[in-house]
Formats: sequence, C-alpha cells, structure tokens
Amino acid sequence: VWTRLKEAKEKVDEATLARDQVLARESGLEKELALMRQKALDLQADCQQTLSAELKSLQEANAKELAAHQHEVDTLEEKVAVMESDLSLARRDIRTLEAEKATLQQAITSSHRADSDSEIRLMEAERSRDIAEERAASNQRAAQLAAQEWERERSHLVAVAQESEQRLQQSSSSETAYRSETRHLQERLDLVEKALRTSKREKTEGMVPERALRGASGDLASAMAQSLQREREQSQKEAEIQLHALAQRLEQVPEPRLKLGIKLHALAQRVEQVPEPRLKLEIQLHALAQRLEQAIETQRKSAEDSETMLASKDKMLAKYREEARQATLHLQKVAGEMQTAVEVADRRAKQAEAETKALRSSIEAFQEDALSWKQAEKSLVPRCEKAEKQVVALSAQAKELVKSEEELMKNRQELNAALDRSRLDQSRLDRKLQAANQKADQLRRQLETAHMSSLKSYPHVGSRKSQRTDATKKLPQVDIGGVQPKSDPDTDE
Repeated sequence: VWTRLKEAKEKVDEATLARDQVLARESGLEKELALMRQKALDLQADCQQTLSAELKSLQEANAKELAAHQHEVDTLEEKVAVMESDLSLARRDIRTLEAEKATLQQAITSSHRADSDSEIRLMEAERSRDIAEERAASNQRAAQLAAQEWERERSHLVAVAQESEQRLQQSSSSETAYRSETRHLQERLDLVEKALRTSKREKTEGMVPERALRGASGDLASAMAQSLQREREQSQKEAEIQLHALAQRLEQVPEPRLKLGIKLHALAQRVEQVPEPRLKLEIQLHALAQRLEQAIETQRKSAEDSETMLASKDKMLAKYREEARQATLHLQKVAGEMQTAVEVADRRAKQAEAETKALRSSIEAFQEDALSWKQAEKSLVPRCEKAEKQVVALSAQAKELVKSEEELMKNRQELNAALDRSRLDQSRLDRKLQAANQKADQLRRQLETAHMSSLKSYPHVGSRKSQRTDATKKLPQVDIGGVQPKSDPDTDE
C-alpha cells in the first residue's frame, strides 16, 4: 500500500509538473507574441526616431550650452559664497574689535586713569576698527558688485535659455514645416513647372513685340529728326532770302537806310533769340526718344533679371526635386523595412498561434489525464488514509528510535570520554614508569660504581657477586598499568 501510495503521489506530481510546464510554455509563447508586437512597435518608433534625430541633436547641443551656463552660474555662486564668508569674517572681526573697545572702555571707567598708553591703545583700537570697517565696506561693495554681476549673468543666462527654448521651438516648427513640405512637395513641383512653362511661353511671345517696338521706335525717331532737320534748314534758307530781299530794298530806297538797317539787325537778333515752336518740338521728341530708349533698356534689364530668377528657380526646383527624391527613397526604404518587419512579425504570430493551438490541444489532453488521475486519486483516498495512519504510527516508532539512538549516542560519547580519560591516565603512568626506570638505571649505575669501588677496596666481597646476580634474576617483573618494564642487560646480569 505504501509503495502504491508513493506511485500515486509520483503520478500526481508528474501530472502537476506537466501541467505547470504546459502553462509555462503557453505563457512563454504569449510573451514571444507580445515581444513580436513590441518589436513591430519598436520599428515604428525607430522610424519616428530617425525623423526626430536632428531635433534631438539640437536639444543635446542646447542642453550642453545650458550645462556650460549652469557651470558658470555655479562658479559665480561659489565666488559669491566665498565673498559672503569673507564678509562674515570681517563682521566677526568688527564684533571682536567692538568687544575689545567695550572692554577697554570698561577698564578706563573702572581705573579712572587717563594714561597715555590707554589712549594710545584706544586710538589703535579705533584705527583698527576703522580699518576693519573700511575692509568690511570694501568687502560689502565687492559682494554687491559680485551680486550685481551675478544678477547680470543670471539675466544673460535666462535670456540665453529663452533663446535656446526659442531655437528649440523654431527647430520643432522647422521640423513640422519640413514634414509638411515633404508631404506637399510634389504638388509644389507641379505648380512650379506649370508656372515655368507659362513664363517661358510668355517670354517667347513677348520678345518679338519688344524687338519690333525697339526697331520701330528707332526708325520713327530717326525719321522725325531728319524731317525736323530739313524743316529747320528750309526755314533758315527762307529767312536768309527774306533778309537779303529786305537789304536790297533798303539799298534801293535813298532815305535813312542806317536806321532801317539797325532796326532790321535788331529784328534779326530778336528772331534768333525767340525759340521757334519747331525747335521745342524737336527737343521734346529728343527727350521722348531718350525716355523710350531708357524704357527699352529697363525692359531688357528686367528680362535679364527674370531670366536669372528663372534660372535660380530652376536650380531650386532641381534641388527640391533631388531632396524630395531622396526623401521618397528613404521613406520607401523605411516603408519596405517596416513591411518586411511586419511580415516577419505576422509569420511569427501565425507560428505562435499554431503552437498555442497545439499547446491548447495538449493542455486539453493533459486536463483529461488529470481528471482521470483525480478519479484514481478519489479511489485511492481510503487507502491513503490507512497509509497515513500507518505512517503516523511508523513516525511515532521512528521518534522513539531516534530518542533511543540519541541516548545511545550520549552513552557512546560518555564511554569515549571515559576511554580518553583512561588513555590519559595510562599515558601519565607510562611517563611515571619511564621516570622510575630512569631513576632505577641511575641507582643501578650508582650501585655498580659503588660495588666496583668496594671490590677494589674489599676484594673478599667478590665471592658474593654471583649470589647477588642470582637474586636479581629471581626478582618478579612489575606490571604497572598493563605496561611491561623494559629489559635491561645490566640488571639481568
């Protein structure tokens, strides 16, 4: 029954382990699916990061500038702290000097002596106080100046921070504008191409009238100038003819010719001084021709300027087209990468779904097995209860055995301790026996020396030697503590 109970428990444990493994595998697949979705989101975030890289670089540069300005502010604050410490030291010196002055005044009032030494000391104290006050004032002024400098630096740093924030805002606005430009760039290019075509068409249509106008204006001006020149020459000829006729008439008249000649000369001068209307018309026509030439020149310059503007517009359009092409290529590349990543994620998701389906089917099988095992467990419950009772009884017996074993261990420890004590006693007795043997050896040697000396002095005692040796041989061996004494050839003899 015990073995069957163990087998049933092992089966139940195996079933629970299998169920835990299946659940762990399912959770792992769900985690992989979540990771795939997270990777897709990460790819989208990377695309967004590529667009905002320039903004981040600008932010980092501004952060570095702010850190440098913050470092400068910290240094200024340290300087201010040092100056404040100097000011506190100066104030402490002033307090000490005031205390010394008070003590000196008390000494003067108590002693009622107007000694020169005390006056000198008082003057020195006042001088030192004045020096300390001057130092404190200078330190205070320096601290005020440092505080003003710090305030100026702080305002400057605040302005710099505001400028950096404005730059950040400008960079963000430029980024948004750049994105809007990239979105509407194709429309702009189409509109600019249409405008370029219309401007070129108008230019080609307007060049012929301009040249015709220029040629017609030149011919008209030359014809008008020639006609005016001819009319002027004709009028001069007519005036000369009239003057010549008048002179002939005066010569024919016998009466005062001189007065009439003077009058004619004056009239000729007045006629020369009075401007003719034709001359005015000629001047006006000349001015109009100059204005017409200036207008033609300005029109030519404006045409050249328009050509240069059109060339610059063409360059800008080519540049914009290249940037748009690069941006579209980059966006196409990023879109392709995202598409491939999405496809890979979809494939992995499909694989994960298939694996989850297989795992769910296996989980269902394991659940069925678990139900069967639970039914078997229900049938094994009474047996398990009996086995548990037996286990309780066996555990009580095991406890008793453990107690008896503990008692045996205690007895064994006591016996070991007694054995150790007996061994120690035996070692002590061995040492004592060795010491006694050594003493006996010494006494034996002494006896031998005394015997030899007695034999020399009393030769008749030699006959007793054999008797003494026989007596020593007949002596019993002493056993002390289970240790036999060592045999000595001298004692045996």
